Amino acid sequence: MRSPMRQVSGNVAGAGLRRCCSTPMFMTPRRSRAPPSSRAGRCRGHSRCSCSTPETSGRATRHLDSDVLAGSDAAGAWVVLPDPDGPGRAAALPKALGSNGAAHAALGPTVAPADAARSLRWARLTLELVKRNALPSDRPTRTEEHLATLIVLHDADMARALSDTRLAPINALPDTERERLIETLSAWLAHQRRTPDVAAALHVHPQTVRYRVTRLRDLLGRALDTPDGRFELELALRARPAPPR
Repeated sequence: MRSPMRQVSGNVAGAGLRRCCSTPMFMTPRRSRAPPSSRAGRCRGHSRCSCSTPETSGRATRHLDSDVLAGSDAAGAWVVLPDPDGPGRAAALPKALGSNGAAHAALGPTVAPADAARSLRWARLTLELVKRNALPSDRPTRTEEHLATLIVLHDADMARALSDTRLAPINALPDTERERLIETLSAWLAHQRRTPDVAAALHVHPQTVRYRVTRLRDLLGRALDTPDGRFELELALRARPAPPR
């Protein structure tokens, strides 16, 4: 038996699409009114497409062109949106998702029909990170705009281990000092160690930045002084669990 994601790829390929992109939104799964294969003819003639999984596939298809394909699997609903980069498409999808602020959606990369399962998988990973507050809820959140974060956080346990290990000396501090040093470290790395820029970003005196960086160096050692060390610290900061919203 074919997996649900492979079935999506097959349905899209059968519709005569040369490129597609998937946008899943995980809400309550529901069975679509008709399987994608039965509606494939509507998409013929398009060179690109996008698969979306909104709150329900029905709402999205009612507010998009008639040539979309809609369906669902055990993970949720999805919609194949032909020509996702065409005129008006960027504005059409948010409108189709509705005004419910609690609803989320993610838009996977544009791919060839044979790779539709990959696009759907990436989009669902994007949505999972949105629900974990690791990515913004842009409705839809576009996978291609957050690839670095997806690479770091696609394995939650591994990301947590990296963060816990590299930031362990800071994590052991009292809450106030910990958050202050985390903020300083983030700004120091983001502004390429330029003290005046870090001070301006944090709204503190440059001498305060120097004091905090000295404290960070005491805690983190040579990690601040080598490219590999700073790279791992940046990854650890990205992997750090986001505070609840």
